[in-house]
Amino acid sequence: MLGALRLAQRELQELRADVAEVDGDLEVALMDWLRERQDAETTLHAYRDRARELRTRLRRLEAAGPDAPCPTCGRVLAGHHEQVLRELREQWEAVVQDGSWWRSRWAQLELKPAALRNLESRSVRLHAALETASERRELLRARLDAAPGRGSTRTTPSSPSTLGPAEAAVVDALSRVRAARLVRARDLVLDRAARFLCRLSGGRILAATHEGGRLLLQDTGGVLSPLSEEDLALGALTFRLAAASLIAAGGRVLGSLPIGEPIDRLDEETRHRVLVLLRALLREIPRVVVVTRGAGVDARPELFDFLLEVRDDGTRTGPLLRPTPAGPGWISLRSHVDGDRARASG
Repeated sequence: MLGALRLAQRELQELRADVAEVDGDLEVALMDWLRERQDAETTLHAYRDRARELRTRLRRLEAAGPDAPCPTCGRVLAGHHEQVLRELREQWEAVVQDGSWWRSRWAQLELKPAALRNLESRSVRLHAALETASERRELLRARLDAAPGRGSTRTTPSSPSTLGPAEAAVVDALSRVRAARLVRARDLVLDRAARFLCRLSGGRILAATHEGGRLLLQDTGGVLSPLSEEDLALGALTFRLAAASLIAAGGRVLGSLPIGEPIDRLDEETRHRVLVLLRALLREIPRVVVVTRGAGVDARPELFDFLLEVRDDGTRTGPLLRPTPAGPGWISLRSHVDGDRARASG
């Protein structure tokens, strides 16, 4: 049995090394993907703004005609009107073309690359194997301590004084397994919360750690201190989502997940990312209930399946719930082909 224990210990050490290596590679790959996606999104917005600006100039020049002022010097264009219009159109078309490429690039980067997904799958498998190996080692150690002629010297505060050496060894092993599982659960929540934080903050917050009984958020410059109200709200919301996602991934069915006040303390862009993430989590969590003052709802009603507006009507007692339009809009298209054929034949 001692040989089996040594073998389990060696296997556990090898798994820990593999987990550390894969987690490091996963973190680097995740940061690269998020940074590249953020760069593509920023560049796309810049091209959109430039195209909108050029389009506005074109419309003004077209409306004013030859009496329009030059965009550069302010003089009346007169005979140069068509030439300036042509140059602006060429610039606008070039910007639109480049923007279309960046839009495709940004859409392509919305999904995680295959290499990153493979690293995530391997990390999950290795962490599961690590937990199994840790439990196996503790059970082997308990059996070895309980063997005849090997009294256990370990004691635990919760162990009754009447326990014999064998029972005390088992209780001690189970206590270590429980402590290891708690640490593992905390690390899983921290890891998933850090990924959500990085995604929701647009790559600004890169990690979440637990030190001295406190949760710490980090960016490229180190630990964020003091935390802003928005970061506190985002942290509280993210850890709630991470815990719910892990519970659902473990096979437990969640009836619904309520999301309340923190979402209203976020800025518009972060709130939009949160709503997109909540929409994606519906694959794991059947129902997400968002209680909000409505800023995110007004901006993106298509992300909600059902909306209830709470109104305080003075003519009745208490608030009123009123259904409001939600979901993507519908456009009705009617074909006139048959009518055209009838008119042509007549």
